[in-house]
Amino acid sequence: MGILYWVRVGVMTLTLLLIASIIYSQQKGQSALQNFTNVFFSAPTDGRHKVVLCPTRVKSIQFPSGATLEQAGMDWARTQNNGQQILDTIGLEKWFGRYCTINAELAPTSALLSPGLETLATWRYIQGEDQLLQKNTAGVYVWQNVAFISPTLDTALQELEALISE
Repeated sequence: MGILYWVRVGVMTLTLLLIASIIYSQQKGQSALQNFTNVFFSAPTDGRHKVVLCPTRVKSIQFPSGATLEQAGMDWARTQNNGQQILDTIGLEKWFGRYCTINAELAPTSALLSPGLETLATWRYIQGEDQLLQKNTAGVYVWQNVAFISPTLDTALQELEALISE
């Protein structure tokens, strides 16, 4: 067992660790290089966080205005004042695909106790508990007791409003 043997064992071990890191990162939605660096070189966190708005299929989203976006058979519809309007189903499915997981920057936990916290929407799922999306006057969102700032979510909500108001 010469030096060449140990070099081969070392290379195979590193390859196995890299493959395990890639598999793990694909399951968590991170880049493989970022995950490998975080695991093996203890890279510092930079406050980035992924917020998952759709852990399972969304059944409906209810807004404080009384409007509800809900799935009606194979379509999406807006229900308000006992009236129902079928919406652009493909556009909404694309919206969910684009924004079900968003990047965010964590905010101080003091935002959870903010007096100006306003409910923007109640999300209902096929399975699981309803979730509230809230925002305070400083522009900090609260989702599942996590405070964060997300320009992506700002854009997503504007696009959703345009889709359901057509």
